[in-house]
Amino acid sequence: MKRDMDLVRNILLSIADKNQTPSQDEIENDELQYHLWIMQEAGLINYFSRFDTEGGSAKNSLELTWQGNEFLEAARNESNWKKAKEVTLKKAGSISFEVIKTVLVELAKNAALRGISS
Repeated sequence: MKRDMDLVRNILLSIADKNQTPSQDEIENDELQYHLWIMQEAGLINYFSRFDTEGGSAKNSLELTWQGNEFLEAARNESNWKKAKEVTLKKAGSISFEVIKTVLVELAKNAALRGISS
């Protein structure tokens, strides 16, 4: 299965904004599970089950880590996201997590510096 950085971004947005993952009707369960697993491995999220003592069932919990929040804040702006993907693909030939993160941070820095000089 291939990593899909758009899906990674959408999952982070869903967790941050709605405290939930995208609907499993929208994404095949295997694809969603794979991405949650690699996102946890990358330190973007904490994904675990909590046992509900009253209901007697397990509930999956998702939380953004510090790194997940940092990446999401850099990737939240849609035009910056599109520009970062375009630059990364053009210059590197693929979308590596570290490279796209670096490009996103640079875009945010440049925007902030333009705001200071205005």
